[in-house]
Amino acid sequence: MPGSHSHRQLGIVSVALITYFNVSGGPWGSEPILAACGPLVGILAVILFPWIWCLPLALTFAELFTAFPTDGSFCKWVGVAFGRPMGFQVGFWSWTSGVIDNAIYPCLIVDTLLALGAGKESALNDDNGVSWCIVVLRALIAALFMLPTLSSIKVVGHTLLVMGVLIFLPFAVLVAYAVPYVRPANWLVVRKDQEWGRLLSSLYWNYSGFDAAGAYAGEIQSPKTTYPKAMVLTVVMIAFTYIIPFIAIAGADMPHYTTWDDGSYSIIAQTIGGTWLCVWVLISSVIGNLGLFLAEMAKDGFQLAGMADSGLAPPYFAQRHPDTGVPRRAILLAFFLILFMGMFDFDTILGVDNFLSALSSLVEMSAAVRMRFSHPEIDRPYRVNLSDRSLVVAMVLPFTLGVFIMMNELTKSWSSFSLNVVALLIGYFAQKYIERHPYHEYSKVSEFCFGCGIVELIHTPTFCYPHTPLANPSQSPMYVAALHSFWSRWLSIVLTDPICCK
Repeated sequence: MPGSHSHRQLGIVSVALITYFNVSGGPWGSEPILAACGPLVGILAVILFPWIWCLPLALTFAELFTAFPTDGSFCKWVGVAFGRPMGFQVGFWSWTSGVIDNAIYPCLIVDTLLALGAGKESALNDDNGVSWCIVVLRALIAALFMLPTLSSIKVVGHTLLVMGVLIFLPFAVLVAYAVPYVRPANWLVVRKDQEWGRLLSSLYWNYSGFDAAGAYAGEIQSPKTTYPKAMVLTVVMIAFTYIIPFIAIAGADMPHYTTWDDGSYSIIAQTIGGTWLCVWVLISSVIGNLGLFLAEMAKDGFQLAGMADSGLAPPYFAQRHPDTGVPRRAILLAFFLILFMGMFDFDTILGVDNFLSALSSLVEMSAAVRMRFSHPEIDRPYRVNLSDRSLVVAMVLPFTLGVFIMMNELTKSWSSFSLNVVALLIGYFAQKYIERHPYHEYSKVSEFCFGCGIVELIHTPTFCYPHTPLANPSQSPMYVAALHSFWSRWLSIVLTDPICCK
């Protein structure tokens, strides 16, 4: 299989942890959920949102991840559902969103450090926006965080397990120290000047990223059983990550919730437990943001490599380390783009991240539903226990939320609007360039994944390099093996109904 390598390294816990850190990774950055509309609305939001948004997406995506268990999985099945150009676009949006999302974590650490000292606002902003000293500090943190991702994906999974334990310890202590100060009446407070746009923006950012599990699908052991169990475990971990600390700190309300912003957990810890707890939470914050960065960087790297395998990105980025399978070139490209995004403020970065992420999620949801009707013949080792029509009904609420979030992020500020439009235009012209100068020529051949026994209805790529004649597909060993290995039914489907390259 193009771009795949022989060893699948990730089990249930590793997949759950990497997905968890792509989606959440800890309570940091969630403080605006309570501050936007008050404790009552914020607590109800974090209780309901995982089951309204996260679980339907996680299980629906798991169904197709198991059917297409290769790196950049969702690019392939979106291409099957809506054609190859849309497969490129959703891959581009998701990858760009992931890179921009990764630029947020150095911002969060810098904001947290500045929040502990005097003059945060004067240090963070100058007459031209973000000061250069802050940009340099963000760049140094990003470089330090990037280095571990150049090792194997298995090492990343094991590292995140240790980080998960280190993250939760100080918050368990914070919750214990907050209990004596809890006043139940504080839970019922609703802010008069409610900021619903801010609430939904923060909610989505703290719960988005489940499609990340498809970026490294080629690294996962037994996708049929691993994916659904890992997705459910991830949703449960994320739900408890926000609910338990929120109940404690909202009940204590120290300092007042209207003063909370991203990075405020360290100040809350200092007010409730003192300097020692503040320092512990701050150290935990650095570890958590490192985990988020590691998971997102791994996802971005493997996704770009998977797109390169399929001809949706230059083949230069398909190269992986021969021993670890890590796509180092793809990771380094993401790193340099993160350095560029460090020049923008947090809200602008969040607006672009959420818009592109919501847009790609909407297309992925639509593709998942369409595939039930347009390609029921594709083998799905795991299948959501809903009929086709019931799945449509189940996806109505997540889809509606996604549309609202996407429009909210697009119109929240001129800088956010401008960057989003630029990103969409880049994606459009990049697609047109690839159509005119393809990286691959495609043969209409079904390809069999001998490792997992699943048929993938894709077009087999032959890399196109300048001044290099294309190989005759009939002479390819993969072509010959596939031709003689498939039932005539599968061949007739592919040869008469090309479903990937339109």
